[in-house]
Amino acid sequence: MTMIVLATLPMNTRPAAARQDTKQDTTARQDANGTPVRRAPASSVQIRPPLQALRTKGRAAAALRSRIAATKGKVRSTTWHGRASGLRISGNRAMRRISRAGVGWQATGRCTDQNRPYCTSLHSIRYGTLMKTIDLKRRSGCRIVITGGTETGHAHGIYSHGNGYKVDIKHNECIDSYITRKFRFHRTRGDGAALYRNKENDIYAREPDHWDLLLH
Repeated sequence: MTMIVLATLPMNTRPAAARQDTKQDTTARQDANGTPVRRAPASSVQIRPPLQALRTKGRAAAALRSRIAATKGKVRSTTWHGRASGLRISGNRAMRRISRAGVGWQATGRCTDQNRPYCTSLHSIRYGTLMKTIDLKRRSGCRIVITGGTETGHAHGIYSHGNGYKVDIKHNECIDSYITRKFRFHRTRGDGAALYRNKENDIYAREPDHWDLLLH
């Protein structure tokens, strides 16, 4: 009669090689003085992405910044040509705008009171009128000095100073040359002023001591 003997091994029994690895691992966790050294768990180890992935991410971020910048540029250049061009803005806001753009301002009485003819006021000027004046400086590269705005004392009418459609600017050799060379001569006004017109039908009237601009 044959007898079969079953031997049960303990659950914690591991091969000798595994025990040796465990011993070496324990030894590696101690410094030269025998002080245990804690190791971070594997889950906390940060793995750097491949260099190609970093480059791809950088290019994507750069492209996004370019699209945002282009969009902002389009908004700035088109807003005042649309519905916002007819908005009336305060004198303080208008003065801050021209100051930041490098456009000058001059008044006989050194004042901005809209109700005094010897002042130069920009109060209640149309946003489009102001921005086209700033744009004239940017495109021409010339010095622009505003000498007339919405103050009383100008001729009345729909497209008038009082309604925010007009500004007066000082003569100088640079701006005189730019307007007469860049814009088409239209006709001579009843008072003798030569009128020049651009593609947007804005009128530049050459008066003796200033340019009278009608900016739609």
